[in-house]
Amino acid sequence: MTIQTIQTQHNLIPQPLQQRLAQNVCKQTIREKLHKQFGKRACLWQLKVAEVFLKKAGDVVCIAGTGMGKTLAFWSPLALTDTGVQIVVTPLNQLGHQSVTFLGKAGIKGISISAETASLVNFRDIEDMRYRAIITSPEQLVKPGGEFEKLLQKPTFALQIMGFVFDEAHCITSWGEFCNDYKELEHLRLLHMRSENLLMVHMSTDKPNIKICVHKIRYSLSSYADLGFLVPTGWTPGDQKIKWFNSDMTSKFKEVEVDNLITGDTWGLCMTESFGMGMDVPDIILVIQWRATCSLSTVWQRFGRAVRNRALQGTALLFAEKEHFDDVHEEKQKRQQNKKRKAADTPQNHTEPDGNIVMGAGDSVPNDTLPVGNASVSDAQLKELMKPNTEVASKQKKQRELDPAMDWLINAHLRGIGCRHKVSSYDGSDTANTSRSAQFMHFLASILQQSRQRHMPS
Repeated sequence: MTIQTIQTQHNLIPQPLQQRLAQNVCKQTIREKLHKQFGKRACLWQLKVAEVFLKKAGDVVCIAGTGMGKTLAFWSPLALTDTGVQIVVTPLNQLGHQSVTFLGKAGIKGISISAETASLVNFRDIEDMRYRAIITSPEQLVKPGGEFEKLLQKPTFALQIMGFVFDEAHCITSWGEFCNDYKELEHLRLLHMRSENLLMVHMSTDKPNIKICVHKIRYSLSSYADLGFLVPTGWTPGDQKIKWFNSDMTSKFKEVEVDNLITGDTWGLCMTESFGMGMDVPDIILVIQWRATCSLSTVWQRFGRAVRNRALQGTALLFAEKEHFDDVHEEKQKRQQNKKRKAADTPQNHTEPDGNIVMGAGDSVPNDTLPVGNASVSDAQLKELMKPNTEVASKQKKQRELDPAMDWLINAHLRGIGCRHKVSSYDGSDTANTSRSAQFMHFLASILQQSRQRHMPS
């Protein structure tokens, strides 16, 4: 017996409750269909994202931790409708190949357009609607006079577009400084996002199954001797079990090495941003950031590459230069003060304490070197403490400056603030960046508005 039948025959269910029950039944039906097609059970936030695409009801900004299922959220509409195409812009070609494989298992045809695959034949197939998922890079999307530009100007194709998705959207701002194609995306936006038709999905980015440790680099930076523990006993030059992975490598090399890492033929990768974001490698148990040269948002993204399988436990290690630690600062100040004294006492030799390389619970710090303060700091207090310095600095000084939030992460054990504070407690310039990213993701809005009526459920 349906909800409507019960309502009609017995008039027992109030109208608001009836609507909520109907929505729950609808969500359960969608969950079952997605589970059947993708083998994954969708969460409520993923269903909300999919609903916006299906109804063409507005725009979405989705923030969630690595491995939580953002990909499922924006591919779901393809499984719930028989028409329409989804265009996804991704920073790495390897993510495109991964998405095509994922969709293929669900019976959905997709294509990854890169420099190697941007042929006239493939674009003709896209125009003929032989693919429902199109994954491409900013380089291909903004190419002047390129095939995408021509394709998007054709109304018959534009009306079929369900939505544009910017995967790994933080790259729009963080990569814009060195990747001109990301910077060019700004010229494609036509409208600003408006709050009245914007869905903001903001899930926690914390991953409690990752242990976070901070190491003080003890040896010279050029020697990399602190990383010696990574090389297994018996390794000899030529084994090549730990390999480089960067943008200079061929696409074929990257595909092979991702498979080798998953199977265990390769023990580890020394990588740049060319690997990691969104890569479906679920059992990486150790991630290392060498030197504190990036922002907290960047290092958090890199740490999130560990144990995407939430049933596993992983470790994230930050190796930071010793000059960034409060105890080293204080020891240096003491030495400088002693040099200035004209006391007749015998000069003392001040050496760095010989402690463990890993700063764990067993490490001790002299009480007189700890700053005076509370044993615990609230998120609100921490947010105030981490406000960036507004003083205008020279370019050279900026390059030497430590990100304020990274400073607090490195010295958390010395400042008595505890651990596992919300990353969002530090906003710095992130608020502005988030707004800019939202604007970028709304580009080609006029095309989407034309296609909304076509795909609006009756």
